[in-house]
Amino acid sequence: MQNNDSNCEKKLNKQMACGFAAYMMAGSLFRKCRCSNSLEARHLYLYYREMSPSWQIAAEDGILQALSKLDQKWLDMAQSLYCEARFQRNRDVYQLWFYTGGFGDLILRLDGSGRLMELRIV
Repeated sequence: MQNNDSNCEKKLNKQMACGFAAYMMAGSLFRKCRCSNSLEARHLYLYYREMSPSWQIAAEDGILQALSKLDQKWLDMAQSLYCEARFQRNRDVYQLWFYTGGFGDLILRLDGSGRLMELRIV
C-alpha cells in the first residue's frame, strides 16, 4: 500500500524551510522585526535545519535575488521601520506578511515547493 502522505510532507518541509529563509532575509530589511508567533518561527527554523547546507544557500540566494529587485526608495525607508512578521498558510501557499502599520507592508508568498510566487509591497 502506497503512503500518499510522504510526498505532501516532503513538499511541506521544503516550503517551511524556505519560509524560514524568507523570514530571516526579509526581516533583516527592517530596523527591527518582531515575530507575532515565536512558536511558528521556531517551527520554520527546525525545517530549515533539516535541509542540506547547499539547499539552504540556494534558498537564501533565491530570496536575496528577489528582494534586491524591490524599490530602493522603499528599502531605504524600511531600514528605519519596525515591523511585525505574521505567517499564514492557505492550502499550498505559505504567506509571510511584514506588517509596518501603514508604511508599506511587505508580503512574500511561497508555493508548495518553497519557490517564491509573489513579492510585493502593499
